[in-house]
Formats: sequence, C-alpha cells, structure tokens
Amino acid sequence: MTVAGLLLAAGAGTRFGGPKALAVLDGRPLVEHGTALLRDAGCAPIHVVLGAAAERVRAVADLGGTQPVTNEDWADGLASSLRAGLRSLPSDVDAVLITLVDQPLIDVEALRRLRAAHAGGAVVAAARYQGVTRNPVLLDRSVWPGVAEHAHGDSGARGFLRANPTLVTAVDCDDAGTPFDVDTADDLAEVRRMHGASTRHGHGTVTPMARVESTMLTLGTHAPDFALPDPSGKIWSLDAVAGQHGTLVAFLCNHCPFVAHIAVPFGQAAARWIDSGVSVIGINSNDTDTHPEDGPEKMVEFATEWNWTFPYVSDPTQSVAHAYRAACTPDFFLFDSGRRLVYRGRFDAATPGNDEPVTGAELDSAVTALLRGAPLDPEQRPSIGCNIKWKPGNEPSWSG
Repeated sequence: MTVAGLLLAAGAGTRFGGPKALAVLDGRPLVEHGTALLRDAGCAPIHVVLGAAAERVRAVADLGGTQPVTNEDWADGLASSLRAGLRSLPSDVDAVLITLVDQPLIDVEALRRLRAAHAGGAVVAAARYQGVTRNPVLLDRSVWPGVAEHAHGDSGARGFLRANPTLVTAVDCDDAGTPFDVDTADDLAEVRRMHGASTRHGHGTVTPMARVESTMLTLGTHAPDFALPDPSGKIWSLDAVAGQHGTLVAFLCNHCPFVAHIAVPFGQAAARWIDSGVSVIGINSNDTDTHPEDGPEKMVEFATEWNWTFPYVSDPTQSVAHAYRAACTPDFFLFDSGRRLVYRGRFDAATPGNDEPVTGAELDSAVTALLRGAPLDPEQRPSIGCNIKWKPGNEPSWSG
C-alpha cells in the first residue's frame, strides 16, 4: 500500500515575520524538519507545497528526494495548498499523510500510528492530543474529493472531518511529541527552548519544557472583582459567577501546550465542580496583538473542542491578571464562599512530555475539602505553564 507524504509549507507567515518554512531550528529550516519527519515515517513519494517565497525556499532548503509543488493561489489560505497538494499526487497513491511545516515537535511515532490505523482499515486517521483531534492526519484516497470540497480559507481537512465523524479514527498521540504551532517569533523561541532542553527519543518527543511558575498569592486574599467580556460581548462579573460554595478563577489561553495538555480533563472536572456549587470561570489575559490566536473567535473554537461549559472571558487590559498576580497559563485560584483564597497552584503534576498522568488530583482534592468544610492542605505546589503574554510596557514585576 502506497502512502504519500504531503507537507504544507506555502504560507507567508505574516504574524511570524516571514515564511515559516525558512525559520531555523537546530541549524535547519523547518521545511527540512518536516520532510525528514515524513521520510522517517516511511512515506513515499513526499510532496512539499510551497507558495510565498517559493523560489527562495527552493534555493535555501535541501528538498532533495521530494517533489516541490508551487501553489500560485497560496494567499487564498491553507485550503488552496491542500487542494494543490492532493492534485499533484500520482494516481497509484493509496493514501496521503498530511503534516504542517509549523509543527516541528510532532514525533515520528505519531505518524507511524496513523499509518497503522489506516492499514487496519481506517479511512481517515487523525492524531489526538489530550482528547482533541489535531494535525497530522492521514486520508485514504477515497475521501480526497470530499476533503477538497469541504476545504475553505485557512481550514484544511477539518471541515470534512467535522461533517463526517463516522469516518474518522482518532489516534491517541499524547506521548508522541506535541502539536505546538509556531505562529510568532515568541513561539519559535519557545520551541527552541523546548527542543534544546529536551531528551529526544526519535523525532520530536519532548521532555521537559520551558516553564513559568505561579506566584502563589497569599492564602486568605480576598478575590479581586472584575467585569470582563466573553466572545459574544456579554460581561461577566465576579458577583455574577460566584458559586454557592466557592469560585475557581482559572487563567487560561488557547495555544499554550500546558493548557492543551489538561484541557479536556479540566473541562470534565469543572463540570462536576459546577454541579456541586463551586463555579468556574476561565480568563484569557494574553496580548492578542502579538498572539491573535488568543482572540475571541479562537476562544470559541477551542472552548468548543475542549467541551468547556464555563464562561471563558477576555482580560483585554490585563488588569485582572495584575490584580490576581497571575503569571502563567494555566494558573488556578480557588476561593471559598466568602471569597477568601484557599488554594492556588497546579491541577496536578502532569506537564507535556513528563510521564505523569493527567488526573487533576491536587485541585480536585482542594475543591472536595472546600465542599466538605474540611481544612485544606497548606502544602500547595505552584502551577507551571507558559508565561502570560504581556502587552509591551505592561509586564509586572513578577514576570522576570
């Protein structure tokens, strides 16, 4: 069975400041990392879709052993590159494994699992990280026309996957790298830190990651008030969300791998706590000028994928993050019915790349004790995650 590799690398990288295909990691452009990943997974032939600065990419990068494909319509979005790539593949190809150039920390094991799923009968095999299906994805040839038809703008195969869930086999890849996207220069710096600090097994498995710890606000602190908008424009205040038995304020975002690592189990735990009378609100304080992936539209998209049923609001001035001395995503603050801080710290010991299971045991124990009226363990460990992306000049003293 012939499984081709298709690397989508045509974007201009407007937010990044140039084509991400040419961004350098470990002395090689990302486009070379992408082709090596597909090659290591046993894909052949390998086609690379180029667009913005295509000639420069051809001149700078070593694309030997691959077939470059120039998408003249690259400015129309990812969908046009996907269609161009599918059209370019030979007629004897049975399936195609599709990867993105801006996900350099995907492990080859993830691709091998997708291939194994297809060999076992899967029509579409999609990598699943922490309960959410992401790229990479493998498509049997039989679905290519439908995928091309559903692809629009910057949405590639996602439209087809959502319209045909019964055809999709989700393949768990939590221990096979991370799907962290390189969208900005800060993201690339973070990937370099992850990559440089990691012990690598194969292509892309990462342990441990760069991290920022929560400030551990003084217990007993009264919850600062707020009035913040959700993506629909509705304003949520502390008075509006305060629970009968307590309130959990969680500083979150869309793109941080530490948040993605716990997002689905956290959503499930939050639903239980809400049913028990402890309310939950998520606050996104990241600067959306530098990180537009944290804008309202994406907040809706990710909250839906992660099944978050609690209010998820923006902190556009970052004043609430300042008031809570929030430092990272995720960062958790649990208040009792009198709005006094009784727990601040981590969900559990799990982080991307370590071997700890995501259980939420530490935060869940705090909520359980609060509900029972029992004393909380004073030994609380700080949360660890990506730093809040502060607006220039708005960095607090604890940001380092």
